[in-house]
Amino acid sequence: MEELGGTPSHAELLAEIQRLQHENEQRAAELAVINSIQQGMAAELDFQGIIDLVGGKIREVMHTDEIGIRWYDEPTDLIHYLYEFEHGERLEVPSQHPPAGSLWHRMRVDRRPIVLNSVAEWQASGIPLVPGTDQSKSMVNVPIIGSDRVLGTILLENYDR
Repeated sequence: MEELGGTPSHAELLAEIQRLQHENEQRAAELAVINSIQQGMAAELDFQGIIDLVGGKIREVMHTDEIGIRWYDEPTDLIHYLYEFEHGERLEVPSQHPPAGSLWHRMRVDRRPIVLNSVAEWQASGIPLVPGTDQSKSMVNVPIIGSDRVLGTILLENYDR
C-alpha cells in the first residue's frame, strides 16, 4: 500500500528489493547450470557423458532422485533409457517400443508435456510402468524437441505426492 502522495512505503520498497534479489539469484543459478553443461560439452564428452552431466544438473537443481532421460530412435521405433534414477538408485533399463496408442504418441504429435497428478490418472493414461520400478504418485514428462520433432523426453516423478 502506498503512503499519501503516491510514494511507496518502506515495507513495499524492501519487499521489491527482496523480490529482485531473489530473481537475480535464480538467474545466476540458471546461468551456472548452463555454464557447467557448456564446459562439459567443450571437454568433448561423448553423448552419454553429456546426458549424464545434464541429468546430474537437473537432479541437483530440481532436488530430486526420481528422473529419467529417454531418447527416441525413430527408425527402430525404440525408446532408449539413457539416464534413469529411482529412489536415488541408477537403473539400467533395456530399450523398448512405445506402447501403441499411448500418451507418448500424442506427445510426439502435439509436443506438449504430459502431467499426471495421481495414480488414477497414471493408470488411465495407458503408460505402463518400466519393469522393475515403482508406481509414482505424480509425474511430468517433457519432450526434448529438435529439428522440428520430439527427440526424447525428460521425466520427473514424485513418490510422496
